[in-house]
Amino acid sequence: MQLAVRRLPDEDFARIVRLGLPEDLERQEATRYEPEGSEVTEKAAIFERPVLERLTRRPFRDVAFRRKVREAYDYRCAMSGLMLRNGEGRPEVQAAHIRPVEHNGSGSVRNWLSLAGTLLWMSDRGMISFADYG
Repeated sequence: MQLAVRRLPDEDFARIVRLGLPEDLERQEATRYEPEGSEVTEKAAIFERPVLERLTRRPFRDVAFRRKVREAYDYRCAMSGLMLRNGEGRPEVQAAHIRPVEHNGSGSVRNWLSLAGTLLWMSDRGMISFADYG
């Protein structure tokens, strides 16, 4: 089996440390976050965070529909073909519109793709797009 990282002999590691770290490193680190004479003298104040209320109006998106799109693509990214799963075993693909709702894209399954997160991000920012060449 090939390793991605090779082990360094102790003498090589010690040489790297000697060449790359300052001799007074321990002193520097001891005073790094608590420089002398930097004590805070003012009392803690209560911070009042403003509360905003917002009413938005946007097309409804059904969660069950998103699940159906992902199932239709067998939880694979339509562009890369990868089936990525997170540490808990859940698929890491998302349902994405081909033609966005903002541009009168339909809610039909034919207007959706299953995309990996990075590709969805790129699509949302116009870095990649989809066209019908049929």
